[in-house]
Amino acid sequence: MSETITKAQVFQAAATVASGYLAGNKTPLEDVPAVFAKILEIVAAAGGPGGNITGLEPAAKFNESVGRDFIVCLVCGKKLRSLKHHLRSLHSLTPEHYRSMWNLPHNYPMVAEELAEVRSTVSRKTQADFKAAHGMSLPQAKPPKQPKPRKDT
Repeated sequence: MSETITKAQVFQAAATVASGYLAGNKTPLEDVPAVFAKILEIVAAAGGPGGNITGLEPAAKFNESVGRDFIVCLVCGKKLRSLKHHLRSLHSLTPEHYRSMWNLPHNYPMVAEELAEVRSTVSRKTQADFKAAHGMSLPQAKPPKQPKPRKDT
């Protein structure tokens, strides 16, 4: 089923992309209308928000956009620890639209690896504290499996 995209939606999507691009790139004021016109043309050709945009260059190389302690926004080039809030507040993009915009895999991270580890540790500690405070027993770690003895025949 094909979804109809209005001109207003295409214009809003182009404005969002242009906003991010102009925030991360030094562009002379007299060049802004030409930049916006080019972005509008690309977004319209792609079919609007979430379309397959070609011809738009990412602000960073894909293989350099994910580091241990940062993720680079491909729209504006800003280094962040968490991308999801930035995309929604500054670019009005969902992670799904962002991934489809740049043809990224569905498992492309939205959080830097270091932050994910910190969140995981805090979550485990909080869960353990809660269980201890409420008299719940913590699951015991299973002992490692012992290898079965080999039968040499």
